[in-house]
Amino acid sequence: IRLKATGLAAIATLFLVILITPIKHRIFWLIANLGTVFTMMVLEFKDPSIIKQHYSSASEKFADLGFAYITTAALLSAGIYVLRKSYDQQKQLAEDQARKLQVLNDEKDKLFSIISHDLNAPMASVKQYLELIQVMELDCEERNMIERDLSNSLNNAQYLLNNLLHWAKSQMQHKQLQIKNLNLNNLLEE
Repeated sequence: IRLKATGLAAIATLFLVILITPIKHRIFWLIANLGTVFTMMVLEFKDPSIIKQHYSSASEKFADLGFAYITTAALLSAGIYVLRKSYDQQKQLAEDQARKLQVLNDEKDKLFSIISHDLNAPMASVKQYLELIQVMELDCEERNMIERDLSNSLNNAQYLLNNLLHWAKSQMQHKQLQIKNLNLNNLLEE
């Protein structure tokens, strides 16, 4: 019966060791635990007098088994508490990362919406111009003015696309931002 109580303690110890040790050390502790229990079992089998197998009273037996049960239950409860706490921390971390990812995804969607709008306007202007010259005759001055406006619009769209390509390339290469002062008036005029 004492071996049964010791076995409960050995199982609880094994549970805690597996719970708290790094993965690379677990095999050692598993072998140590199994070796200890197996050695105790073999010794008791070969020489039963080594391990006291009788109790002097029922209260001694009750105390031994009760202590083994309480110790095992306490160790397992502590292990479950540690597991639960770790799980809750990992769950919170995953939820925080999911929220951050959602914010980034929303920002990406807004960025694509803005870019689509900014690129759509020059394309629509080119399309309207091509439709216009198919149905109407334009004099040279009107034609030059429209073509100059279209050229400026397409240049701005190309500038936007080049900036996007540079930004995307820097994001893929994980380059650090270089903050510098800019003349906002000049940029707004463009």
